Order: sequence, then C-alpha cells, then structure tokens
Amino acid sequence: MSTGSEPADAAANKPVNISALSIQELNLLTVKLEEEINQLQSLLRVLTVALERFQESAKALEEFSKSPDQIQVPLTSLVYVPGRIVDPSKVTVAIGAGYYVDMDLERAKDYYARKTRMVEEQIQKLQTIVSGKGRQINQLYTFLDQKLTIAARQGAAQASIS
Repeated sequence: MSTGSEPADAAANKPVNISALSIQELNLLTVKLEEEINQLQSLLRVLTVALERFQESAKALEEFSKSPDQIQVPLTSLVYVPGRIVDPSKVTVAIGAGYYVDMDLERAKDYYARKTRMVEEQIQKLQTIVSGKGRQINQLYTFLDQKLTIAARQGAAQASIS
C-alpha cells in the first residue's frame, strides 16, 4: 500500500535519484529534510546548554580549589551569607536524573572534563550532519527550481499551441 512518503523514507535509508522524482515528491522530500534539520538544530541547542553547564561547573571547581575555605551561600537568588567549607576535599556532583554522587575534588574535575569533551564531540558530529543536510536541501531547492521552471515553460508552450 502506498503512503505517498516513499521518497522521504527512501532518503533516510539510501541515496535517492532526485532527477527521477516528481515535483510533489521533491516537495515532500524537502519538507522532511527541513524537519530533520530543525530537530538536529534543536538537539544542538540542548547540547550547547549542557556544555555550558559542564564548563561552568568545571570552572567553579577550579575556583573552589584555589580558595576552599570561604564561600557565599545563597539563601535566595539575591541574598547570600558567608559560609565555611567543612571538608574542601569532597564535593557532591549532580550526575543527572536527580542523582548526586560524592566525589573528591580531583575526581569531580576529571568528571566534568570528560563530560565536556564528550558533549563537544557530539556537537561537532551534529554540526557536520546539519551542514551536510544543509547542502542536500540546497541541492533539492536548486533542482526543484529547475523542475518548476521547466514545467512553467512547458505549460507556456502548451498554452501557445492551443
């Protein structure tokens, strides 16, 4: 049974000869590719926020290790009181999904360094994919424009004949 989305499904699995596609199929493929790009860009934004949080945490640990005795403890987002660290060699690290782990300071620094590298690698991979899909969609737009121009010329030729 035909769903009308075979070209889009085929594009996800194997290369498609776009010259063999109709204008409607090219439009469907373009819409699907635009949706994929939007989803990937959304994921890139999420990863960028995560990266910033990991970098911020790593920087905080680095600053903390320089002067571990005194800190400012937030009571609200605008009110802080001075505090003193009982054991500056231990920190509690949020590892995700509401879970926290006590770690020594160096292990926590290493944890955030690894997480930062991992997210940077994922961002790089996604940027490469988005770039490739951007080139694909530009090719589709060019080819679709050519097909529309040819169809318009053929329509004008048919009108002048009749």
